Amino acid sequence: AEGVPLKTERGNRVFPVSDRAVDVVDALTRYARKGGARFLQGRAVRLQLTDGVCTGVALEDGRLVSADAVIVAAGGCSYPGTGSTGPSAQAGSKAAAHRPRPWAAAR
Repeated sequence: AEGVPLKTERGNRVFPVSDRAVDVVDALTRYARKGGARFLQGRAVRLQLTDGVCTGVALEDGRLVSADAVIVAAGGCSYPGTGSTGPSAQAGSKAAAHRPRPWAAAR
């Protein structure tokens, strides 16, 4: 848990003890930066593919960002009742000719 104390609630749902989601975000960000990750913000308009592998992202502002690995954060699909149905993530997967794991909402 990268130093974030966790608690398990009804239905085996896991949350930070602080009830602050930002604590998880901060821990994951620290972990990724330690591993050499860079974080960029912008609207991706195209994924750069080389032999079926995503090697970069074209951003709306005209920048082309090349990388050894790309993670596109596009929202989740955890609780469809709240509107979190995952269409952006699904569209990104299709654009990258990538086969993600099957989508599964939390129960």
